Amino acid sequence: MCIDDDQNILDALVRDLRGSFNVLTAKNERDAKFILKEDVSLAICDYNLESTTGLEILSWVKDTFPA
Repeated sequence: MCIDDDQNILDALVRDLRGSFNVLTAKNERDAKFILKEDVSLAICDYNLESTTGLEILSWVKDTFPA
């Protein structure tokens, strides 16, 4: 999964990864949290998002889905 508020960055990541992976994308925290409830193995997240930081999203993942 790729999380970034810049569509150009998301497009580039999807273009580079789609041959090897099923790439899910989100442009904001709400969409990311909804998609992350699915079976996601890896998240690539921009640090500076409009409504939050990538670190806060990844902390939410760690708290919500402990290993």
